[in-house]
Amino acid sequence: MAPARKTSGIIPIRLSSIAATLGLLAAMLLGATVFASSAHAQGTYDNALIATDGDSHLGANPAPGGGQCKAFANAMVIAASGGTQSPSGYQTGWSRLGTQVSSADATKGDIIQITPAQSTDATAESLYNYSNPAKRLHTAIILTNNGGDSFKVVDANFTSSNTVGEHTFNPFTWAKGSIVDIWRLGTVPGGGSTTTTTPPDASNTVSLIDGSGAVWSQAGLVTNGSWTQEAPANSALTVSSGGGVRVILSDCNAIWAKEGTPSAGGWTQESDCNTSKSVIVSSTGVQMELDECNAIWAKKDVGPGGWTQETSCGAAAKIAVGGDTQVLVDGCGAVWAYKTTSPIVYGMWTQETGCGAASSIAVGASGTQVWMDGCNAIWAQTGIGYGQEVQEAPCYAGQSVTIGNNDQVILDYCGALWAKNWVGNGGWNQETSCNSAKSVSVGSEANQFLIGLDNSIWARYGVGNTWAQQAPANSAITISEG
Repeated sequence: MAPARKTSGIIPIRLSSIAATLGLLAAMLLGATVFASSAHAQGTYDNALIATDGDSHLGANPAPGGGQCKAFANAMVIAASGGTQSPSGYQTGWSRLGTQVSSADATKGDIIQITPAQSTDATAESLYNYSNPAKRLHTAIILTNNGGDSFKVVDANFTSSNTVGEHTFNPFTWAKGSIVDIWRLGTVPGGGSTTTTTPPDASNTVSLIDGSGAVWSQAGLVTNGSWTQEAPANSALTVSSGGGVRVILSDCNAIWAKEGTPSAGGWTQESDCNTSKSVIVSSTGVQMELDECNAIWAKKDVGPGGWTQETSCGAAAKIAVGGDTQVLVDGCGAVWAYKTTSPIVYGMWTQETGCGAASSIAVGASGTQVWMDGCNAIWAQTGIGYGQEVQEAPCYAGQSVTIGNNDQVILDYCGALWAKNWVGNGGWNQETSCNSAKSVSVGSEANQFLIGLDNSIWARYGVGNTWAQQAPANSAITISEG
Protein backbone atom coordinates (compact mmCIF):
# COMPACT_ATOMS: atom_id res chain seq x y z
CA MET A 1 0.00 0.00 0.00
CA ALA A 2 1.32 3.39 -0.94
CA PRO A 3 1.78 5.54 2.18
CA ALA A 4 0.23 8.54 0.43
CA ARG A 5 -3.19 7.94 -1.08
CA LYS A 6 -4.45 10.14 -3.87
CA THR A 7 -8.02 11.41 -3.75
CA SER A 8 -8.34 12.68 -7.26
CA GLY A 9 -12.07 13.16 -7.50
CA ILE A 10 -15.49 11.69 -7.95
CA ILE A 11 -16.59 8.92 -10.29
CA PRO A 12 -18.54 10.58 -13.12
CA ILE A 13 -22.13 9.41 -13.37
CA ARG A 14 -23.94 9.00 -16.67
CA LEU A 15 -27.58 8.38 -15.83
CA SER A 16 -29.34 5.78 -17.90
CA SER A 17 -32.82 4.41 -17.78
CA ILE A 18 -33.28 2.16 -14.79
CA ALA A 19 -36.25 0.64 -16.55
CA ALA A 20 -34.05 -0.39 -19.46
CA THR A 21 -31.73 -2.34 -17.15
CA LEU A 22 -33.96 -3.57 -14.33
CA GLY A 23 -37.56 -2.88 -15.47
CA LEU A 24 -40.59 -3.94 -13.55
CA LEU A 25 -40.59 -7.27 -11.82
CA ALA A 26 -41.11 -10.09 -14.29
CA ALA A 27 -43.00 -13.30 -13.74
CA MET A 28 -40.90 -16.04 -12.22
CA LEU A 29 -38.51 -17.33 -14.85
CA LEU A 30 -36.61 -20.12 -13.08
CA GLY A 31 -38.82 -23.13 -13.68
CA ALA A 32 -36.60 -25.39 -11.58
CA THR A 33 -36.81 -23.30 -8.42
CA VAL A 34 -39.09 -23.73 -5.44
CA PHE A 35 -39.60 -20.02 -4.93
CA ALA A 36 -43.12 -19.15 -3.85
CA SER A 37 -44.86 -16.59 -6.01
CA SER A 38 -45.71 -13.31 -4.31
CA ALA A 39 -49.21 -13.50 -5.79
CA HIS A 40 -51.83 -14.33 -3.15
CA ALA A 41 -55.47 -13.95 -2.20
CA GLN A 42 -54.90 -11.43 0.58
CA GLY A 43 -58.05 -10.09 2.20
CA THR A 44 -59.31 -6.51 2.04
CA TYR A 45 -60.74 -6.63 5.58
CA ASP A 46 -59.07 -5.02 8.61
CA ASN A 47 -56.22 -7.34 9.61
CA ALA A 48 -56.72 -6.47 13.31
CA LEU A 49 -60.15 -8.19 13.26
CA ILE A 50 -58.38 -11.56 13.44
CA ALA A 51 -56.91 -10.60 16.82
CA THR A 52 -60.08 -8.92 18.04
CA ASP A 53 -62.13 -12.01 17.24
CA GLY A 54 -59.50 -14.20 18.88
CA ASP A 55 -59.47 -12.15 22.07
CA SER A 56 -63.25 -12.30 22.31
CA HIS A 57 -62.92 -16.03 23.04
CA LEU A 58 -60.44 -15.62 25.89
CA GLY A 59 -60.82 -18.50 28.34
CA ALA A 60 -62.94 -20.63 26.01
CA ASN A 61 -62.46 -24.39 26.43
CA PRO A 62 -62.44 -26.00 24.00
CA ALA A 63 -61.16 -23.21 21.82
CA PRO A 64 -63.12 -22.57 18.61
CA GLY A 65 -62.04 -25.09 16.01
CA GLY A 66 -61.73 -27.91 18.55
CA GLY A 67 -58.99 -26.72 20.92
CA GLN A 68 -55.81 -26.90 18.83
CA CYS A 69 -53.74 -23.76 18.07
CA LYS A 70 -53.84 -23.98 14.27
CA ALA A 71 -57.55 -24.80 14.16
CA PHE A 72 -58.26 -21.81 16.40
CA ALA A 73 -56.27 -19.46 14.16
CA ASN A 74 -58.04 -20.88 11.11
CA ALA A 75 -61.42 -20.20 12.72
CA MET A 76 -60.50 -16.61 13.54
CA VAL A 77 -59.35 -15.93 9.96
CA ILE A 78 -62.56 -17.43 8.57
CA ALA A 79 -64.61 -15.21 10.91
CA ALA A 80 -62.64 -12.02 10.23
CA SER A 81 -62.70 -12.54 6.47
CA GLY A 82 -66.41 -13.31 6.39
CA GLY A 83 -65.62 -16.74 5.00
CA THR A 84 -63.67 -15.44 2.00
CA GLN A 85 -60.46 -17.05 3.31
CA SER A 86 -60.32 -20.68 4.41
CA PRO A 87 -56.83 -21.60 5.69
CA SER A 88 -55.28 -25.03 5.37
CA GLY A 89 -51.78 -26.36 5.92
CA TYR A 90 -49.01 -24.46 7.64
CA GLN A 91 -46.37 -22.19 6.01
CA THR A 92 -47.37 -22.91 2.42
CA GLY A 93 -51.00 -22.76 3.43
CA TRP A 94 -50.64 -19.25 4.84
CA SER A 95 -48.58 -18.14 1.82
CA ARG A 96 -51.56 -18.84 -0.44
CA LEU A 97 -53.70 -16.38 1.51
CA GLY A 98 -51.35 -13.67 2.69
CA THR A 99 -48.02 -11.89 2.65
CA GLN A 100 -45.02 -12.62 4.81
CA VAL A 101 -43.84 -9.78 7.06
CA SER A 102 -40.77 -9.27 9.21
CA SER A 103 -40.79 -9.38 13.00
CA ALA A 104 -40.18 -5.63 13.10
CA ASP A 105 -43.16 -4.92 10.80
CA ALA A 106 -45.59 -7.38 12.39
CA THR A 107 -48.76 -5.90 13.83
CA LYS A 108 -52.14 -6.75 15.35
CA GLY A 109 -53.82 -9.67 13.61
CA ASP A 110 -50.70 -11.10 11.96
CA ILE A 111 -50.21 -14.85 12.32
CA ILE A 112 -47.06 -16.38 13.84
CA GLN A 113 -46.50 -19.84 12.40
CA ILE A 114 -43.80 -22.12 13.83
CA THR A 115 -42.95 -25.40 12.13
CA PRO A 116 -40.14 -27.93 12.71
CA ALA A 117 -36.78 -27.38 11.04
CA GLN A 118 -36.54 -29.04 7.62
CA SER A 119 -40.30 -29.64 7.54
CA THR A 120 -42.89 -29.03 4.87
CA ASP A 121 -46.63 -28.65 5.33
CA ALA A 122 -46.91 -32.38 4.73
CA THR A 123 -44.29 -33.35 7.32
CA ALA A 124 -44.73 -30.62 9.98
CA GLU A 125 -46.87 -32.74 12.29
CA SER A 126 -44.81 -35.94 11.96
CA LEU A 127 -41.55 -34.05 12.70
CA TYR A 128 -43.01 -32.22 15.72
CA ASN A 129 -41.15 -32.87 18.99
CA TYR A 130 -41.92 -30.45 21.82
CA SER A 131 -38.79 -31.39 23.77
CA ASN A 132 -36.59 -30.12 20.90
CA PRO A 133 -36.93 -26.34 20.28
CA ALA A 134 -35.89 -26.87 16.65
CA LYS A 135 -38.84 -29.23 16.13
CA ARG A 136 -41.70 -27.25 17.61
CA LEU A 137 -45.10 -26.56 16.06
CA HIS A 138 -47.39 -23.71 17.09
CA THR A 139 -49.68 -21.01 15.71
CA ALA A 140 -50.45 -17.71 17.46
CA ILE A 141 -52.21 -14.43 16.65
CA ILE A 142 -50.42 -11.17 17.43
CA LEU A 143 -52.18 -8.65 19.70
CA THR A 144 -49.24 -6.27 20.24
CA ASN A 145 -45.70 -6.02 18.85
CA ASN A 146 -43.48 -5.26 21.85
CA GLY A 147 -40.34 -4.95 19.72
CA GLY A 148 -37.20 -7.06 19.84
CA ASP A 149 -39.07 -10.16 18.57
CA SER A 150 -41.41 -10.09 21.58
CA PHE A 151 -45.19 -10.10 21.13
CA LYS A 152 -48.37 -10.22 23.15
CA VAL A 153 -50.39 -12.99 21.51
CA VAL A 154 -53.69 -14.83 21.77
CA ASP A 155 -53.65 -18.54 20.97
CA ALA A 156 -55.06 -21.91 21.91
CA ASN A 157 -53.57 -24.91 23.70
CA PHE A 158 -50.57 -22.97 25.06
CA THR A 159 -51.38 -21.39 28.44
CA SER A 160 -53.74 -24.27 29.19
CA SER A 161 -54.82 -27.41 27.35
CA ASN A 162 -57.33 -26.71 24.55
CA THR A 163 -58.00 -23.25 26.03
CA VAL A 164 -57.78 -19.76 24.51
CA GLY A 165 -55.23 -17.64 26.37
CA GLU A 166 -53.04 -14.54 26.22
CA HIS A 167 -49.32 -14.34 26.95
CA THR A 168 -46.05 -12.62 26.03
CA PHE A 169 -44.19 -14.65 23.45
CA ASN A 170 -40.82 -14.58 21.67
CA PRO A 171 -41.17 -17.30 19.04
CA PHE A 172 -37.53 -17.02 17.97
CA THR A 173 -36.19 -18.00 21.39
CA TRP A 174 -39.00 -20.40 22.33
CA ALA A 175 -38.55 -22.31 19.07
CA LYS A 176 -34.87 -21.67 18.37
CA GLY A 177 -33.88 -23.56 15.24
CA SER A 178 -37.47 -24.07 14.06
CA ILE A 179 -38.94 -22.26 11.06
CA VAL A 180 -40.64 -19.08 12.29
CA ASP A 181 -42.75 -17.14 9.78
CA ILE A 182 -45.16 -14.25 10.30
CA TRP A 183 -48.07 -13.84 7.88
CA ARG A 184 -50.50 -11.00 7.13
CA LEU A 185 -53.89 -12.16 5.87
CA GLY A 186 -55.82 -8.87 5.84
CA THR A 187 -55.08 -5.21 5.24
CA VAL A 188 -53.42 -2.81 7.68
CA PRO A 189 -55.10 0.64 7.45
CA GLY A 190 -52.58 3.18 6.23
CA GLY A 191 -50.14 0.40 5.41
CA GLY A 192 -52.07 -1.34 2.66
CA SER A 193 -51.22 -4.98 2.24
CA THR A 194 -47.50 -4.60 1.61
CA THR A 195 -44.75 -6.20 3.66
CA THR A 196 -43.12 -2.87 4.47
CA THR A 197 -44.82 -0.68 7.08
CA THR A 198 -41.80 1.51 7.81
CA PRO A 199 -39.65 3.54 5.39
CA PRO A 200 -36.61 1.73 3.95
CA ASP A 201 -33.54 2.09 6.12
CA ALA A 202 -30.46 3.36 4.28
CA SER A 203 -28.25 1.52 6.78
CA ASN A 204 -29.62 -1.74 5.33
CA THR A 205 -28.70 -1.04 1.71
CA VAL A 206 -28.21 -3.81 -0.83
CA SER A 207 -25.99 -3.19 -3.85
CA LEU A 208 -25.31 -5.04 -7.09
CA ILE A 209 -23.03 -4.87 -10.10
CA ASP A 210 -24.68 -5.53 -13.44
CA GLY A 211 -23.10 -7.07 -16.52
CA SER A 212 -21.70 -3.73 -17.67
CA GLY A 213 -19.89 -3.01 -14.40
CA ALA A 214 -22.46 -0.41 -13.27
CA VAL A 215 -23.47 -0.22 -9.59
CA TRP A 216 -27.12 -0.19 -8.45
CA SER A 217 -28.52 -0.05 -4.90
CA GLN A 218 -31.79 -0.14 -3.02
CA ALA A 219 -32.67 0.32 0.65
CA GLY A 220 -32.97 -3.24 1.91
CA LEU A 221 -35.66 -5.71 0.91
CA VAL A 222 -38.14 -3.80 -1.27
CA THR A 223 -40.32 -6.21 -3.19
CA ASN A 224 -41.02 -3.85 -6.09
CA GLY A 225 -37.32 -3.73 -7.01
CA SER A 226 -36.82 0.03 -6.63
CA TRP A 227 -33.16 0.17 -7.64
CA THR A 228 -31.11 3.36 -8.10
CA GLN A 229 -28.08 3.50 -10.39
CA GLU A 230 -25.17 4.82 -8.35
CA ALA A 231 -22.25 4.44 -10.77
CA PRO A 232 -22.05 3.96 -14.55
CA ALA A 233 -20.77 1.08 -16.65
CA ASN A 234 -17.15 -0.01 -16.11
CA SER A 235 -17.07 1.45 -12.60
CA ALA A 236 -16.62 -1.59 -10.39
CA LEU A 237 -15.07 -5.03 -10.16
CA THR A 238 -16.53 -5.70 -6.68
CA VAL A 239 -19.06 -4.03 -4.38
CA SER A 240 -19.69 -4.36 -0.65
CA SER A 241 -22.51 -2.73 1.31
CA GLY A 242 -22.98 -2.26 5.06
CA GLY A 243 -23.97 0.35 7.63
CA GLY A 244 -25.24 2.66 4.90
CA VAL A 245 -21.79 2.60 3.26
CA ARG A 246 -20.97 1.21 -0.17
CA VAL A 247 -17.38 0.45 -1.19
CA ILE A 248 -16.23 -0.62 -4.64
CA LEU A 249 -12.97 -1.75 -6.16
CA SER A 250 -12.52 0.00 -9.49
CA ASP A 251 -11.05 -1.49 -12.66
CA CYS A 252 -7.65 -0.07 -11.69
CA ASN A 253 -7.90 -1.62 -8.21
CA ALA A 254 -8.59 1.66 -6.41
CA ILE A 255 -11.17 1.95 -3.59
CA TRP A 256 -14.13 4.32 -3.84
CA ALA A 257 -16.84 4.77 -1.19
CA LYS A 258 -20.08 6.61 -0.45
CA GLU A 259 -22.74 6.55 2.28
CA GLY A 260 -26.39 7.46 2.79
CA THR A 261 -29.56 6.82 0.80
CA PRO A 262 -28.94 5.32 -2.66
CA SER A 263 -28.38 8.09 -5.22
CA ALA A 264 -26.43 8.84 -8.38
CA GLY A 265 -22.81 9.89 -7.84
CA GLY A 266 -21.28 11.14 -4.62
CA TRP A 267 -18.34 8.72 -4.54
CA THR A 268 -15.04 9.51 -2.81
CA GLN A 269 -11.74 7.93 -3.84
CA GLU A 270 -10.12 6.31 -0.80
CA SER A 271 -7.00 4.70 -2.29
CA ASP A 272 -4.75 4.93 -5.34
CA CYS A 273 -4.91 2.61 -8.32
CA ASN A 274 -3.02 -0.71 -7.99
CA THR A 275 -3.00 -0.65 -4.19
CA SER A 276 -5.85 -3.01 -3.30
CA LYS A 277 -6.86 -6.62 -3.95
CA SER A 278 -10.22 -6.47 -2.17
CA VAL A 279 -12.32 -4.27 0.10
CA ILE A 280 -15.40 -5.00 2.20
CA VAL A 281 -17.55 -3.09 4.71
CA SER A 282 -19.58 -4.26 7.72
CA SER A 283 -22.98 -3.28 9.12
CA THR A 284 -21.21 -0.93 11.53
CA GLY A 285 -19.27 0.78 8.74
CA VAL A 286 -15.89 -0.89 9.33
CA GLN A 287 -14.03 -0.96 6.01
CA MET A 288 -11.46 -3.74 5.65
CA GLU A 289 -8.90 -3.84 2.84
CA LEU A 290 -6.52 -6.54 1.62
CA ASP A 291 -3.70 -4.71 -0.14
CA GLU A 292 -1.35 -5.79 -2.93
CA CYS A 293 1.16 -7.35 -0.49
CA ASN A 294 -1.57 -9.23 1.46
CA ALA A 295 -1.53 -6.87 4.43
CA ILE A 296 -4.78 -5.72 6.07
CA TRP A 297 -5.80 -2.11 6.52
CA ALA A 298 -9.00 -0.73 8.06
CA LYS A 299 -10.96 2.47 8.72
CA LYS A 300 -14.39 3.47 10.04
CA ASP A 301 -15.25 6.56 8.04
CA VAL A 302 -15.79 7.52 4.40
CA GLY A 303 -13.17 9.90 3.09
CA PRO A 304 -9.75 10.23 1.46
CA GLY A 305 -7.07 8.15 3.15
CA GLY A 306 -7.36 7.54 6.89
CA TRP A 307 -6.41 3.85 6.71
CA THR A 308 -4.66 2.07 9.60
CA GLN A 309 -2.40 -0.90 8.88
CA GLU A 310 -3.40 -3.91 11.01
CA THR A 311 -1.00 -6.64 9.82
CA SER A 312 2.30 -7.02 8.03
CA CYS A 313 2.59 -8.10 4.40
CA GLY A 314 1.75 -11.74 3.73
CA ALA A 315 -0.58 -12.02 6.72
CA ALA A 316 -3.84 -12.79 4.92
CA ALA A 317 -5.18 -14.82 2.02
CA LYS A 318 -8.92 -14.28 2.70
CA ILE A 319 -10.73 -11.63 4.76
CA ALA A 320 -14.22 -11.00 6.15
CA VAL A 321 -15.85 -8.44 8.44
CA GLY A 322 -19.18 -8.46 10.28
CA GLY A 323 -20.20 -5.80 12.79
CA ASP A 324 -16.95 -4.93 14.53
CA THR A 325 -15.40 -8.38 14.12
CA GLN A 326 -12.67 -8.78 11.50
CA VAL A 327 -11.46 -12.26 10.51
CA LEU A 328 -8.80 -13.59 8.16
CA VAL A 329 -7.49 -16.86 6.81
CA ASP A 330 -3.69 -16.78 6.58
CA GLY A 331 -1.44 -18.46 4.05
CA CYS A 332 -1.39 -21.78 5.92
CA GLY A 333 -5.17 -21.89 6.32
CA ALA A 334 -5.36 -20.77 9.97
CA VAL A 335 -8.16 -18.47 11.19
CA TRP A 336 -7.41 -15.26 13.07
CA ALA A 337 -9.83 -12.64 14.47
CA TYR A 338 -9.78 -9.08 15.78
CA LYS A 339 -12.56 -7.16 17.53
CA THR A 340 -12.16 -3.70 16.02
CA THR A 341 -11.05 -1.18 18.62
CA SER A 342 -11.29 2.59 18.65
CA PRO A 343 -8.83 3.71 17.55
CA ILE A 344 -7.95 0.85 15.21
CA VAL A 345 -4.51 -0.56 16.05
CA TYR A 346 -1.84 -2.83 14.58
CA GLY A 347 -1.26 -6.43 15.59
CA MET A 348 -4.20 -7.17 17.91
CA TRP A 349 -5.19 -10.44 16.23
CA THR A 350 -6.08 -13.70 18.05
CA GLN A 351 -5.28 -17.04 16.41
CA GLU A 352 -8.35 -19.29 16.53
CA THR A 353 -7.29 -22.46 14.66
CA GLY A 354 -4.22 -24.29 13.50
CA CYS A 355 -3.07 -24.47 9.89
CA GLY A 356 -5.30 -26.20 7.36
CA ALA A 357 -8.55 -25.24 9.10
CA ALA A 358 -10.12 -22.92 6.53
CA SER A 359 -10.21 -22.20 2.83
CA SER A 360 -12.87 -19.46 3.01
CA ILE A 361 -14.50 -17.49 5.81
CA ALA A 362 -17.44 -15.20 6.69
CA VAL A 363 -18.57 -13.44 9.86
CA GLY A 364 -21.96 -12.06 10.89
CA ALA A 365 -22.88 -8.81 12.59
CA SER A 366 -23.27 -10.75 15.85
CA GLY A 367 -19.64 -11.89 15.62
CA THR A 368 -20.52 -15.49 14.72
CA GLN A 369 -17.88 -16.86 12.35
CA VAL A 370 -18.44 -19.57 9.75
CA TRP A 371 -15.88 -21.14 7.41
CA MET A 372 -15.21 -24.01 5.04
CA ASP A 373 -12.26 -26.31 5.42
CA GLY A 374 -10.27 -28.07 2.70
CA CYS A 375 -12.94 -30.74 2.12
CA ASN A 376 -15.75 -28.12 2.14
CA ALA A 377 -17.07 -29.09 5.55
CA ILE A 378 -18.71 -26.22 7.49
CA TRP A 379 -17.40 -25.00 10.84
CA ALA A 380 -18.61 -22.12 13.05
CA GLN A 381 -17.98 -20.44 16.36
CA THR A 382 -19.37 -17.59 18.43
CA GLY A 383 -16.92 -15.14 19.96
CA ILE A 384 -13.15 -14.91 19.58
CA GLY A 385 -10.84 -17.58 20.95
CA TYR A 386 -8.74 -20.62 20.09
CA GLY A 387 -10.30 -24.06 19.65
CA GLN A 388 -13.93 -23.03 20.01
CA GLU A 389 -15.15 -24.09 16.57
CA VAL A 390 -18.03 -26.54 16.05
CA GLN A 391 -18.50 -28.66 12.93
CA GLU A 392 -21.90 -27.93 11.41
CA ALA A 393 -21.89 -29.92 8.16
CA PRO A 394 -19.73 -32.75 6.74
CA CYS A 395 -17.28 -32.71 3.85
CA TYR A 396 -18.68 -31.67 0.48
CA ALA A 397 -21.53 -29.75 2.14
CA GLY A 398 -21.42 -27.00 -0.44
CA GLN A 399 -19.46 -24.68 -2.67
CA SER A 400 -19.79 -21.62 -0.40
CA VAL A 401 -21.14 -20.49 2.96
CA THR A 402 -22.04 -17.01 4.21
CA ILE A 403 -23.67 -15.40 7.24
CA GLY A 404 -25.58 -12.20 8.03
CA ASN A 405 -26.33 -11.59 11.69
CA ASN A 406 -26.86 -15.16 12.86
CA ASP A 407 -28.38 -16.54 9.65
CA GLN A 408 -25.97 -18.91 7.89
CA VAL A 409 -26.58 -19.96 4.27
CA ILE A 410 -24.88 -22.72 2.27
CA LEU A 411 -24.90 -22.79 -1.54
CA ASP A 412 -24.54 -26.48 -2.35
CA TYR A 413 -23.11 -28.14 -5.45
CA CYS A 414 -26.45 -28.42 -7.27
CA GLY A 415 -27.27 -24.72 -6.77
CA ALA A 416 -29.66 -25.19 -3.84
CA LEU A 417 -29.60 -23.07 -0.65
CA TRP A 418 -29.67 -24.38 2.91
CA ALA A 419 -29.93 -22.15 6.00
CA LYS A 420 -30.00 -22.09 9.79
CA ASN A 421 -29.75 -19.40 12.49
CA TRP A 422 -27.85 -21.15 15.28
CA VAL A 423 -24.44 -22.73 15.80
CA GLY A 424 -24.35 -26.51 16.10
CA ASN A 425 -24.21 -29.72 14.14
CA GLY A 426 -26.94 -30.20 11.52
CA GLY A 427 -30.36 -28.54 11.55
CA TRP A 428 -30.12 -26.99 8.09
CA ASN A 429 -33.34 -26.00 6.30
CA GLN A 430 -33.43 -26.47 2.52
CA GLU A 431 -34.64 -23.16 1.07
CA THR A 432 -34.58 -23.79 -2.67
CA SER A 433 -34.34 -26.69 -5.08
CA CYS A 434 -31.32 -27.40 -7.26
CA ASN A 435 -30.45 -24.96 -10.05
CA SER A 436 -31.85 -22.01 -8.11
CA ALA A 437 -28.80 -19.90 -7.28
CA LYS A 438 -25.28 -19.09 -8.39
CA SER A 439 -24.50 -16.86 -5.38
CA VAL A 440 -26.11 -15.58 -2.17
CA SER A 441 -25.64 -12.65 0.23
CA VAL A 442 -27.07 -12.30 3.75
CA GLY A 443 -27.45 -8.99 5.57
CA SER A 444 -27.31 -8.01 9.23
CA GLU A 445 -31.12 -7.72 9.32
CA ALA A 446 -31.52 -11.35 8.14
CA ASN A 447 -32.41 -10.43 4.56
CA GLN A 448 -31.14 -13.02 2.07
CA PHE A 449 -30.48 -12.08 -1.55
CA LEU A 450 -29.64 -14.62 -4.23
CA ILE A 451 -28.64 -14.35 -7.86
CA GLY A 452 -30.40 -16.94 -10.00
CA LEU A 453 -28.85 -18.84 -12.87
CA ASP A 454 -30.35 -16.25 -15.23
CA ASN A 455 -28.84 -13.38 -13.14
CA SER A 456 -32.22 -12.40 -11.70
CA ILE A 457 -32.42 -11.37 -8.03
CA TRP A 458 -34.65 -12.90 -5.36
CA ALA A 459 -34.88 -12.06 -1.65
CA ARG A 460 -36.42 -13.25 1.55
CA TYR A 461 -36.45 -12.25 5.24
CA GLY A 462 -35.03 -14.83 7.64
CA VAL A 463 -34.71 -18.60 7.47
CA GLY A 464 -37.52 -20.63 5.90
CA ASN A 465 -39.56 -17.75 4.53
CA THR A 466 -41.04 -16.98 1.11
CA TRP A 467 -38.91 -15.60 -1.73
CA ALA A 468 -39.87 -12.45 -3.65
CA GLN A 469 -38.33 -11.42 -6.96
CA GLN A 470 -36.36 -8.18 -6.74
CA ALA A 471 -35.11 -7.79 -10.31
CA PRO A 472 -35.55 -9.70 -13.59
CA ALA A 473 -33.12 -11.80 -15.59
CA ASN A 474 -29.74 -10.33 -16.60
CA SER A 475 -29.71 -7.82 -13.73
CA ALA A 476 -26.66 -8.75 -11.65
CA ILE A 477 -23.35 -10.57 -11.61
CA THR A 478 -22.65 -9.91 -7.91
CA ILE A 479 -24.66 -8.64 -4.93
CA SER A 480 -23.95 -7.48 -1.36
CA GLU A 481 -26.27 -6.59 1.51
CA GLY A 482 -25.08 -5.16 4.82
